Amino acid sequence: MGSEDFSEYLKLVPGMIMMLGTRNEEKNCVFPQHSNHYLIDEDSLPIGTACYVQVAIDYLVEEN
Repeated sequence: MGSEDFSEYLKLVPGMIMMLGTRNEEKNCVFPQHSNHYLIDEDSLPIGTACYVQVAIDYLVEEN
C-alpha cells in the first residue's frame, strides 16, 4: 500500500513533496520509506539540495 499523509498539509498550505533517491536497484534501494530496510541513494542528495535551493531562489525573486 502506498500512501503519504503529506497531502493533508497541502489542503491547507501550498507545498510539494519530492520522492528523491527512493529507488535504485543497483544499490538495493528498493524498500518503502517506512520500512526498517529502507535505504536512500545518497548520490541523489546533491540533486535534492540543488532543487530546494532553486525553489528558494525562485520564491525570493518572485517576492521582490
